Amino acid sequence: ECQLILCELNRLFQNDLPQARVHQDRAFLLNPNDPRIVLQRGELMTLQGELDEAVKWLNLAMELDPTEAPRRAAHLAFAHFAKHNYEAALDAMRQVPDPGFTQELYFAAILAMLGRDDEAAAHRDKALAVNPDISVSWAVSHTPFARAEDSAHLKTALEKTGLPA
Repeated sequence: ECQLILCELNRLFQNDLPQARVHQDRAFLLNPNDPRIVLQRGELMTLQGELDEAVKWLNLAMELDPTEAPRRAAHLAFAHFAKHNYEAALDAMRQVPDPGFTQELYFAAILAMLGRDDEAAAHRDKALAVNPDISVSWAVSHTPFARAEDSAHLKTALEKTGLPA
């Protein structure tokens, strides 16, 4: 549990993905069947650009605890989005029972990349209704990708939604 938390602290507050990975590896070695740890592994791999592996681990997390699978589907959707696999991302995002505002942004980004502009705008507006101060720069800065091309991809997709810069 401690390693799980240390991974999140390094990822969220220090933006130190390599150190987060050290703690995640330790957490996984201690409890490889904990769906939270497996999910975190997939999330971290998404941010580090290990996208095929990320999808594998995120699917496993959903299999380990099917009751939480719909809530965890947004993580899988984001990994598919990062892979430019927008249809799979959309399928996964549709499983999320009650998307939060950041999930609505990712939903909008997926739809925008599919050319479904009206639907993308509707999800963008849901996100803005919750937090009218969000912007492309805010969203990109709060998604600490290790690879510049992944950040640029997210930026492009969010710009396509019409989200303020």
